Amino acid sequence: MFDRLTSKRRVVQILIAILLTCNITAYMAEWRFYGNVCLPVLHCNACPLTWFNCPIYKISEWAQYREVPWGTLAPWMLLGIFGSIGVLVGRFFCGWVCPMGLLQDLLHSIPSPKLKVPSVLRWMKYAFLFISVGAVAYWAGKDVLYFFCKFCPVATMEVGIPQMIVDNDWALDPWRIVRLSVLVFVLVLVVCNIRSFCRIMCPVGALVAVANKFSLFSIRLDPDKCIHCGKCDKSCPMGIPVENASRTRRAINRHSECIECLNCEEACPVNAIDNNSRILRKKPPEQPPVA
Repeated sequence: MFDRLTSKRRVVQILIAILLTCNITAYMAEWRFYGNVCLPVLHCNACPLTWFNCPIYKISEWAQYREVPWGTLAPWMLLGIFGSIGVLVGRFFCGWVCPMGLLQDLLHSIPSPKLKVPSVLRWMKYAFLFISVGAVAYWAGKDVLYFFCKFCPVATMEVGIPQMIVDNDWALDPWRIVRLSVLVFVLVLVVCNIRSFCRIMCPVGALVAVANKFSLFSIRLDPDKCIHCGKCDKSCPMGIPVENASRTRRAINRHSECIECLNCEEACPVNAIDNNSRILRKKPPEQPPVA
């Protein structure tokens, strides 16, 4: 079972989701740990159990105060971590680490009519990053409803709803109605279309998409082995035309939308797709003994 890439990925996703939300010091003392380290995942740093800052919130802080505090260590850490991860593995964190990615994968497994989202909508996440995160924080601050963190579905799940439960406060003011509506819309959409939040809305995905262009990690399709069955295209949760790599001869994960989940490698019936990692490789089928 665990020889399959999809099984390995699911185990890694679950373990990391647990590790990211195991900050029990929030309940052992009156202080909470807010790490200055950001990871390229969408995971609200306002959640009491989180260990890491959300990169989106950190960027919005710099935009709001109109200066980067270069005298502090935090900006250099953020830039260094993102740059190092991007050079090494590109958007690997989106496919293997991000808790929101895990939730979308699980929700999409619910039986339902499946829809296709137009690929042009992928540009919307860049608008969320530059407008709802950067421009809004710069010009209006973080207290307005159209600032991304105010309606972020992850923040609503990890902070908003738990706080309502703890306080037994179910009053539906306009802000809560908007937040809950966005959350319900996103959850329903990902049931019908896998990873649609990653494709359309996630500002972290927009932030790290360029990393695929220069990542040392590569996923390649051998055009001499490819039988053009189209199974790789159908398996891709991000709707990437994987088979095109047999003609362009470029690495599959050079596409900015690739989250390096390796579903295409798993789906290929002739093992034409391979990656340059010794650990994350599809195990070839056992050959029958020669008589």
